[in-house]
Amino acid sequence: MSDALSTPPSLWERVIEVFDPAEPAGAALRAPRENYNPVSENIVKRLRARLPHQKFALAGGIGSGKTTELRATLQRIAPHKVVVFLDLLAHFERGLGGVPALNRLKVGELIGLLGLAVARLAEDDALPEKTPSALISDLQDALTALNRAVHGASAPALSVHELAQSVALLVGGLSGAAAGAALTGGVGAVAGASAGFSLARGAAELGLKTFSVAKDTFGWRVGSRAPAEGDQETIAEAALRATNALLDNIRVRAGRDVVLIIDGLDRIEDNDTFKNLLVESSLLAELRCDAVVSMQLGLYQRHSSRLSKWSYHVFTFVPVVDRDQPEVPNTKGLQFFEELVARRFEAVCPGVAPVSAAQVRRLAYSSGGRLRDFMKLMTETAVEALLDDAPRAEDEHVRRAIDTLRREREEGLNSAELDLLTELLADPRRRLPDGQIALDLLQKNCLLVYPNESKWYLPHPLLMMHILKPLGSKG
Repeated sequence: MSDALSTPPSLWERVIEVFDPAEPAGAALRAPRENYNPVSENIVKRLRARLPHQKFALAGGIGSGKTTELRATLQRIAPHKVVVFLDLLAHFERGLGGVPALNRLKVGELIGLLGLAVARLAEDDALPEKTPSALISDLQDALTALNRAVHGASAPALSVHELAQSVALLVGGLSGAAAGAALTGGVGAVAGASAGFSLARGAAELGLKTFSVAKDTFGWRVGSRAPAEGDQETIAEAALRATNALLDNIRVRAGRDVVLIIDGLDRIEDNDTFKNLLVESSLLAELRCDAVVSMQLGLYQRHSSRLSKWSYHVFTFVPVVDRDQPEVPNTKGLQFFEELVARRFEAVCPGVAPVSAAQVRRLAYSSGGRLRDFMKLMTETAVEALLDDAPRAEDEHVRRAIDTLRREREEGLNSAELDLLTELLADPRRRLPDGQIALDLLQKNCLLVYPNESKWYLPHPLLMMHILKPLGSKG
């Protein structure tokens, strides 16, 4: 009797894996977005230039493709500067309390975590000479002070060396960087090895060096519910000074500037935490390097007038709907998803299209141009076909997949939210409505933002199928 785990995966199992909505795409599977959302391309052009300490923020909804774009642009920056990618969400999901703890992060803790990432880079053998021990000691003292401000004077001293071993990084632009290193730990992984094919994710295809997790436990409890005591700004400034000193040292030793890319801040949805980190404190903007961060769109909209130290770019969804006739698909936007699907089918089933072009277009329109929704629809269609043992997706499989996601998106919407969505649907200006309800709907991905000469907003197409129809939509 054969072992099921040793049996090669079926066509649909390979399709499900390559469209996993939780995995950002590698460059080989990424469809170019220049025609739909050139924000990342514009940022790369500026980051390549030797301009002093540029600060960029990508504001977008969860699932809009920000992480994929951030990773895909690393390779283009690395020939010009040292570039470091830190995934804060992955770090917090390794035993630090996940998203809830991330939403309690204090500004000093954020600077300290970045300091640890920089310290790990500074100790790498690819850099000439050694890091002066005084620089590590200064950071260690600052982290210990941050720890004791939250957990009391009896809290133990922290070790930079031990903590840094628990911070996973992707790094490019170092002389001697190990191109093709396998990506492990929380940053991502090259998947599909057991299936006999590579999805070309992660460091191997980007030619980046991987600093994987070498120590499973992280001895600094950040994101605690305990309030911090003492002069927090002064303590956090000490951590900033130590981090900047290490950045200066790396810049001299590498002979090039540093770009720090921080992913995961877009998972912060707590207004007070967002204000503490980015609005009321300027410490993150005072890092002596280029920096790129992601942030939650609704909170950006709420505080945009006070975020003067950063250059902000809204990362919109792919426009798969017509602005003036929302029930009509936008063929140019649909083409993006057709190319994305073609690249992924070529990776797992060359010469075979188990989901037809017409079905892909229907799924793309139903996704609203939100990458994560499209991936869910593709995987759910594949699951339906797999369960029916069908060689090709049938229209009924597509219908079931759409209906499942539609019901999820409708869940929990109240009358005030439905009223606002209905008003927006009837408003030809397509502007963002005033008030907290609109920001909440952005956060729920029930209200989507699209690019044009000016940004415009529309309810998710899944909501226009049934729940908004009786309230006044066309069709």
